[in-house]
Amino acid sequence: MENTTPQLQVNNVKVTDNFPGFITHQAKLGVEWKKLHQAGLLLDYMNTVSNKGVSDYSASYNITFRVKGLRLGGFYRFALPDFSESLVRPYLQLSTGVVFNDGKFSEGVEFSNGLDDKASQSLDGANFFIEPAVGAKIRIHKRFALNVNVGYEFDISKNFKYEGQSLTIAPDWSGLRLREVLSIISH
Repeated sequence: MENTTPQLQVNNVKVTDNFPGFITHQAKLGVEWKKLHQAGLLLDYMNTVSNKGVSDYSASYNITFRVKGLRLGGFYRFALPDFSESLVRPYLQLSTGVVFNDGKFSEGVEFSNGLDDKASQSLDGANFFIEPAVGAKIRIHKRFALNVNVGYEFDISKNFKYEGQSLTIAPDWSGLRLREVLSIISH
């Protein structure tokens, strides 16, 4: 958003909101075998928005850029063998997949007399990611466990398109991931 230039000649436009892209909602479904291996599918929803604007007594000008990402992929965990029977089981994890991105860029002027002029563009694209992590599964009941891990997502390809044409901007969801997950165990 910092590098976005207004289409209109408007002075003193400043970033007013710049929400992070590292808060996600995740669901995983997996299987475990030999108390050492887990593998499965993952689904994440990510959402962020940024605003830039200026206003005075006669009008207000605003640029909004909202990006949503739906992350689909798979994961594999390997528990350290020496801890396979422990209440706390450390593990290494690798996740990979694709993020389907949806963006909306809108720009507009709203005058104090109630008139306005607004335009928007819809963007889409896909990123491919890989995320290594380390963590621990903490058994709190025979049916429940707490998984805590820390990892880093690398978006190895980033893409945004407008009407089929590739753009020079692209969403980058890369970053540190700290997770605390309640797992339901069924046998």
